[in-house]
Amino acid sequence: MINFLRFKKISMMFLFFLIVISGDANASIRRKLQSRWKQAELENRPKWRLLGFPVPFTEISLQTHLENLRIAVKNKGFVDGEISFENKTMSVNDVILAAEAGIQEDSPIACRTALGLFSVLAKSGYGVNQAIRAAKFCMLSDDNLVLCSALDLFNVLFKYTTDLLDGSIDADVFDGAIEAASIGMLRDNYGIHIAALGLFKALVDQGQGFDEAIEAAKAGMQSEDNDTRIVALWLFKALVDQGQGFDEAIEAAKAGMQSENNDTRIAALWLFEALVNQGQGFDEAIEAAKAGMQRDNIIQSGNGLISFIALGLFKALVNQGQGLVEAIEIAKADMQSENDWISFLALELFKELLAREYGFDAAIAAVNANINHDDCRARLVALKLLRELVARKYRPGCDIAMRTVAAAIGDEDPDVRRSAKKLSKMLLDISEER
Repeated sequence: MINFLRFKKISMMFLFFLIVISGDANASIRRKLQSRWKQAELENRPKWRLLGFPVPFTEISLQTHLENLRIAVKNKGFVDGEISFENKTMSVNDVILAAEAGIQEDSPIACRTALGLFSVLAKSGYGVNQAIRAAKFCMLSDDNLVLCSALDLFNVLFKYTTDLLDGSIDADVFDGAIEAASIGMLRDNYGIHIAALGLFKALVDQGQGFDEAIEAAKAGMQSEDNDTRIVALWLFKALVDQGQGFDEAIEAAKAGMQSENNDTRIAALWLFEALVNQGQGFDEAIEAAKAGMQRDNIIQSGNGLISFIALGLFKALVNQGQGLVEAIEIAKADMQSENDWISFLALELFKELLAREYGFDAAIAAVNANINHDDCRARLVALKLLRELVARKYRPGCDIAMRTVAAAIGDEDPDVRRSAKKLSKMLLDISEER
């Protein structure tokens, strides 16, 4: 049995590889997949029917009925296993049958609406098995929106049914989702790629489909679409969090840092932080953090988000005992910045270094360089850093504080005066302890 499952997994990966490298193989093998899946579904297809609905339907009327039913289930829910809808009472089974009938109809609009109805049902723990069958069946559709809806339904199934099923999801569900996501990556549509990558992330979060997800994430990084690359980077982060795909993730993060798109660089920095937390990619992460902390990036990103995340990356590096020299140099250089955000980041980085018992001499030098600065903002940052040194009872810091606190209390800037008063209280508390 184990050998068979392993053979099945390897076969799926090889099939995926063949399809990616050959356009002709793509069409040919996809037809074979469609034929195999559709035949399996046809053999097990029940006799669909819409209980209590007026027939025959037009495409629009069917879509309208299903959408109204979806809204009713979402807003009202079931009471004792029943729901009131259009002057009639429907059981849970009736609603499930209605959704199944919508999937059966040769109408992309009705199919998408039925998938949405299955999604609402699954969130309440109803019709999970039927929803799985519907999602797999709809992966055969040639309609891109139907395909996206089917992939989204798989996501809902993982997200909402794990708790409802006590964390147990049948292995067939995982296999079907892996195959569906792999097929989604073959379509020439960015929206489907994003949905497929999102499904792979849901699988990875469940500890499934690692090998296929790595290949999909690598393919996503080759996309010309920024959103697809961003989702691929987040998929790599999920893999790294699971201890998978380190080498591939490092290359993806490096590529992401080369992007001119801010959101892509942000995702790359988060990925590097995940790698560092796993003890991986230190050298590459140091270079990425240095690039993220550059002043030009802070200005271009508007709110300094890139630099804030780069700071988090430096903190992770320092926590691992890495990048200490670089972190100290960054902090020293930016303490005198005229940009409030930059000086704040420098202070935060110094605080992290001091918390790890690093950078005391550099912090003292930064305080001495700024405590009497003409710019009140520089004086304020210096006092805040001095308070960090005093809080750790670092003797050189305490000596500087005692020499400068009186003048700072009389500073013309109110923020400086408030910070100095806090420093004075800290010194008084320390003297009382002695």
